[in-house]
Amino acid sequence: MSFKSSRDKSIENVIISVQNEFGYLNQLWDTVHMDLPTRECRVEEACEFMINLLQVIRKSEEKVVRDIVSDLEIRQKAVTNLRNFLGLPSFDESLFPPKSIALLKVLDSEKNRLEAKREEIVGSQARLTEKYKALCDRVGTTARQIEGVHDRIMSKDVLDKLEGEVNALQTYVNERREKALQLQAESKRIFETIRPSINSFSEDDLHFLRVDLDSQSIVLSSAFLKKMEKINERLKDHHHSWLQQVTFRYDELLVKLNELSAKCFQPSTELSAKPNLENLSEKELQKLEEEVRIRQQKYERAKPVFDKLNEWMDSWKQKLNIERRVCRASFYTNRAGDLNKKLKQQKTVEQKLPKLLNELCELCNDYIKNFQLNDIIIDGLRADKYAESEMRNYHQDKEVQKAQKLSNPLKRSTSNRSATSSTSRRNVFVTAPRALNPIGETQQTPTHSRKGGETKRATRKRSFSSSQIPKEEIGL
Repeated sequence: MSFKSSRDKSIENVIISVQNEFGYLNQLWDTVHMDLPTRECRVEEACEFMINLLQVIRKSEEKVVRDIVSDLEIRQKAVTNLRNFLGLPSFDESLFPPKSIALLKVLDSEKNRLEAKREEIVGSQARLTEKYKALCDRVGTTARQIEGVHDRIMSKDVLDKLEGEVNALQTYVNERREKALQLQAESKRIFETIRPSINSFSEDDLHFLRVDLDSQSIVLSSAFLKKMEKINERLKDHHHSWLQQVTFRYDELLVKLNELSAKCFQPSTELSAKPNLENLSEKELQKLEEEVRIRQQKYERAKPVFDKLNEWMDSWKQKLNIERRVCRASFYTNRAGDLNKKLKQQKTVEQKLPKLLNELCELCNDYIKNFQLNDIIIDGLRADKYAESEMRNYHQDKEVQKAQKLSNPLKRSTSNRSATSSTSRRNVFVTAPRALNPIGETQQTPTHSRKGGETKRATRKRSFSSSQIPKEEIGL
């Protein structure tokens, strides 16, 4: 159905509706016997109302048409400007009726598309320009003026040049930032190391150690880097002087700690060795001082116990040394009559050890009445029990060696031959140098005694293993 036929049909329906409504009104008025003049007047009012309504509708539609035409002109102008800005040809309107709603819709869509494209291009230019200015500010240089960033599309050559400057500046900023971070990290490390001993740092100097170098507000200028380098050099010089002093102090404390550790029979701790000089700090020094203080207090509290244990250990080592010497034939050589002196000393040591151990036990019992038992614990044992364990371990080792010799026929036969000739020791004043035969048997060069031509042969006693006898020898 065409628009004209549809319109005529709609008008016909309106006329029929109006006629029907006026017929209904006439019947309504009949119920009240309304007179004719009144009826005519009311019909005229109704008709006037409908005419006015049609006029309002017409005026409204006229405004709609005017707005469409106005919007169309605005869109045409906007699209033309955008296409000119983007360097595009004019928009082809020949496919649409002039001043049509369809043309308006197409132009509106085209305008939105072109605006998005313009914002993308201009935004990219603006961001590149802003980055260039920000990098210039970051390194403390003045940025050159760039005109028309938002008013035009910059040429490819201009954009390439600007992008090259941005990349160069970014590299420069990164290099300065890395250098500044390195200087700051090194300066902070040195400062933390020597903080208790340095008092010549101002708040301005400390600012350079605390500043956030990643913040865009920090200008990494040449002056800024020179200031950081100057602070770094000052700290290095101070650290060098400090290190010479503290190394001497540390060595003294280390010697003191080792001395106290030996007196207290305590193993070395992690502080027993001097750390790398690069890692040495006031904290390490204070830690060592505290360790020495604690160790000193412990030694002073338990000094009687530790001194007595040291005295017992000296006698115990002396006993082991004597036993080792007894195994040698030279022990019985009476040079200048010193054999009796040696035997007397051996007896004295044998008598002294039990006495010292009893005294040590009493001191331990007295100590734990007033102080903590942990102070006099050595290798998990109380000091006197530790001494007993030393003796017990020694005798156990001797039994093991004895069993090993008995289980070896060669050693057992050698031992038997040595035992058979042990009577030759009765004349200990006329011994001669001995040598070992290939099977370990002791041989002695014949010599004459003062009583005649008797040949004496001294036997070799069983010696102890190196694990039972201390390496150092105590002079007799």
